[in-house]
Amino acid sequence: MTTVLLTAQTVTPQGVALTWTAPDVTDGVSFTNPDGESILLVKNGSASPVTVTIVTPAVTAGQAIADVTLAVAAGAIGVFRFNPSVIFNDSSGKVKATFSAITDITCALAK
Repeated sequence: MTTVLLTAQTVTPQGVALTWTAPDVTDGVSFTNPDGESILLVKNGSASPVTVTIVTPAVTAGQAIADVTLAVAAGAIGVFRFNPSVIFNDSSGKVKATFSAITDITCALAK
């Protein structure tokens, strides 16, 4: 399979009706994050919690920075911000998120 590439949806003063996308079963989602202003929303429509892992490829003082994990409860929405981008962006300027399960999980990217 392949990572689902999300496109940022611009939030204006008038608001935005978000489009939600299911992640890939193995590779999750990824998106460009050029300025660190991206916000990932993960909606858990399942009956069980799901763990979202945000890959942090950065290294500081020779030590890898631990990935960010969050358990999103059943029926809840998890929200992630990626600033500073130097911690979260890979060498191609993308952020990657993986999921412990994807049944009834959807994602949206806002900016």
